[in-house]
Amino acid sequence: MMVGLDWFPLIEKDQTLYYGGDQAWFHGKWQREAGCASVCAANLAAYDQIGITSNDGHYKLDIYLQLMNDLYHCMTPGINGYPHARKFADAYVKYAEYHGRRLVPEVVRDWADIKVPKLCLFETLSRKEPAALLVLLHKAPKMEEYTW
Repeated sequence: MMVGLDWFPLIEKDQTLYYGGDQAWFHGKWQREAGCASVCAANLAAYDQIGITSNDGHYKLDIYLQLMNDLYHCMTPGINGYPHARKFADAYVKYAEYHGRRLVPEVVRDWADIKVPKLCLFETLSRKEPAALLVLLHKAPKMEEYTW
Protein backbone atom coordinates (compact mmCIF):
# COMPACT_ATOMS: atom_id res chain seq x y z
CA MET A 1 0.00 0.00 0.00
CA MET A 2 1.18 3.50 -0.80
CA VAL A 3 2.22 5.75 2.04
CA GLY A 4 1.55 9.44 2.23
CA LEU A 5 -1.81 10.66 0.99
CA ASP A 6 -2.87 7.13 0.02
CA TRP A 7 -1.83 7.62 -3.59
CA PHE A 8 1.00 10.16 -3.72
CA PRO A 9 4.48 8.68 -3.78
CA LEU A 10 6.98 9.94 -1.23
CA ILE A 11 10.22 11.26 -2.74
CA GLU A 12 13.30 11.78 -0.60
CA LYS A 13 15.32 14.86 -1.54
CA ASP A 14 18.06 16.17 0.75
CA GLN A 15 16.72 14.14 3.69
CA THR A 16 13.25 15.68 3.27
CA LEU A 17 10.20 13.78 2.08
CA TYR A 18 7.93 15.30 -0.58
CA TYR A 19 4.48 14.16 -1.70
CA GLY A 20 4.72 13.57 -5.44
CA GLY A 21 7.12 15.01 -7.97
CA ASP A 22 8.01 18.63 -8.61
CA GLN A 23 8.80 20.04 -12.04
CA ALA A 24 11.37 22.32 -10.35
CA TRP A 25 13.54 19.18 -9.99
CA PHE A 26 14.06 18.92 -13.74
CA HIS A 27 17.49 19.97 -15.00
CA GLY A 28 16.31 21.72 -18.17
CA LYS A 29 14.76 25.21 -18.09
CA TRP A 30 11.86 24.29 -20.40
CA GLN A 31 11.22 21.12 -18.42
CA ARG A 32 10.96 23.21 -15.24
CA GLU A 33 8.58 25.66 -16.92
CA ALA A 34 6.34 23.24 -18.82
CA GLY A 35 6.90 19.77 -17.39
CA CYS A 36 3.75 19.55 -15.30
CA ALA A 37 2.12 16.84 -17.45
CA SER A 38 5.10 14.51 -17.12
CA VAL A 39 5.28 15.08 -13.35
CA CYS A 40 1.57 14.31 -13.06
CA ALA A 41 2.12 11.19 -15.18
CA ALA A 42 5.07 10.17 -12.99
CA ASN A 43 2.83 10.39 -9.92
CA LEU A 44 0.28 8.18 -11.67
CA ALA A 45 3.00 5.75 -12.81
CA ALA A 46 4.32 5.45 -9.25
CA TYR A 47 0.80 4.73 -8.02
CA ASP A 48 0.32 2.13 -10.76
CA GLN A 49 3.92 0.89 -10.32
CA ILE A 50 4.61 1.31 -14.03
CA GLY A 51 8.24 1.96 -14.89
CA ILE A 52 9.11 2.17 -11.20
CA THR A 53 8.44 -0.13 -8.28
CA SER A 54 8.43 0.21 -4.52
CA ASN A 55 7.01 -1.74 -1.62
CA ASP A 56 6.21 1.34 0.41
CA GLY A 57 5.79 4.19 -2.10
CA HIS A 58 9.09 5.78 -1.05
CA TYR A 59 11.65 6.76 -3.70
CA LYS A 60 15.04 8.44 -3.85
CA LEU A 61 15.10 11.60 -5.95
CA ASP A 62 17.44 10.27 -8.67
CA ILE A 63 15.17 7.27 -9.32
CA TYR A 64 12.05 9.42 -9.39
CA LEU A 65 13.66 12.05 -11.58
CA GLN A 66 14.47 9.33 -14.12
CA LEU A 67 10.78 8.39 -14.19
CA MET A 68 9.84 12.04 -14.67
CA ASN A 69 12.34 12.31 -17.55
CA ASP A 70 11.06 9.11 -19.18
CA LEU A 71 7.53 10.49 -19.12
CA TYR A 72 8.71 13.90 -20.31
CA HIS A 73 9.97 12.20 -23.47
CA CYS A 74 6.55 10.57 -23.89
CA MET A 75 4.69 13.86 -23.48
CA THR A 76 7.07 16.64 -24.41
CA PRO A 77 5.28 19.98 -24.10
CA GLY A 78 4.98 22.41 -26.97
CA ILE A 79 4.78 26.20 -26.90
CA ASN A 80 1.47 26.01 -24.98
CA GLY A 81 2.61 23.23 -22.68
CA TYR A 82 0.72 19.94 -22.87
CA PRO A 83 -2.87 21.21 -22.87
CA HIS A 84 -4.91 18.27 -24.16
CA ALA A 85 -6.48 15.80 -21.73
CA ARG A 86 -7.02 13.13 -24.41
CA LYS A 87 -3.42 13.51 -25.64
CA PHE A 88 -2.20 13.14 -22.04
CA ALA A 89 -4.34 10.03 -21.52
CA ASP A 90 -3.20 8.46 -24.81
CA ALA A 91 0.48 9.09 -24.03
CA TYR A 92 0.14 7.63 -20.53
CA VAL A 93 -1.70 4.56 -21.83
CA LYS A 94 1.02 4.06 -24.46
CA TYR A 95 3.71 4.31 -21.75
CA ALA A 96 1.82 1.75 -19.64
CA GLU A 97 1.45 -0.60 -22.62
CA TYR A 98 5.21 -0.37 -23.25
CA HIS A 99 5.64 -1.62 -19.67
CA GLY A 100 3.16 -4.46 -20.11
CA ARG A 101 0.10 -2.85 -18.53
CA ARG A 102 -3.23 -2.22 -20.23
CA LEU A 103 -5.16 0.77 -18.96
CA VAL A 104 -8.41 2.34 -20.07
CA PRO A 105 -8.55 6.03 -19.18
CA GLU A 106 -11.70 7.97 -18.40
CA VAL A 107 -11.50 11.46 -19.87
CA VAL A 108 -14.22 13.84 -18.73
CA ARG A 109 -14.56 16.65 -21.27
CA ASP A 110 -17.12 18.64 -23.22
CA TRP A 111 -19.41 18.72 -20.21
CA ALA A 112 -22.29 21.18 -20.00
CA ASP A 113 -22.74 21.01 -16.23
CA ILE A 114 -19.96 21.53 -13.64
CA LYS A 115 -21.48 18.66 -11.65
CA VAL A 116 -20.09 16.14 -14.18
CA PRO A 117 -16.35 16.63 -13.50
CA LYS A 118 -17.01 17.26 -9.80
CA LEU A 119 -18.82 13.92 -9.50
CA CYS A 120 -16.09 12.12 -11.44
CA LEU A 121 -13.38 13.55 -9.16
CA PHE A 122 -15.39 12.81 -6.03
CA GLU A 123 -15.98 9.19 -7.04
CA THR A 124 -12.33 8.65 -8.02
CA LEU A 125 -10.91 10.22 -4.88
CA SER A 126 -13.43 8.46 -2.61
CA ARG A 127 -12.04 5.16 -3.97
CA LYS A 128 -8.61 6.48 -2.88
CA GLU A 129 -7.40 6.48 -6.47
CA PRO A 130 -5.51 9.30 -8.14
CA ALA A 131 -6.99 11.61 -10.75
CA ALA A 132 -5.14 13.77 -13.25
CA LEU A 133 -6.63 17.25 -13.55
CA LEU A 134 -5.80 19.71 -16.33
CA VAL A 135 -6.32 23.37 -15.48
CA LEU A 136 -5.14 25.29 -18.53
CA LEU A 137 -6.92 28.61 -18.11
CA HIS A 138 -8.96 29.97 -15.25
CA LYS A 139 -10.17 33.51 -14.50
CA ALA A 140 -10.19 33.24 -10.71
CA PRO A 141 -7.27 35.24 -9.22
CA LYS A 142 -6.53 32.52 -6.65
CA MET A 143 -5.98 30.03 -9.54
CA GLU A 144 -3.46 32.27 -11.33
CA GLU A 145 -0.45 30.30 -10.09
CA TYR A 146 -1.94 27.06 -11.43
CA THR A 147 -2.88 28.18 -14.93
CA TRP A 148 -0.77 28.38 -18.06
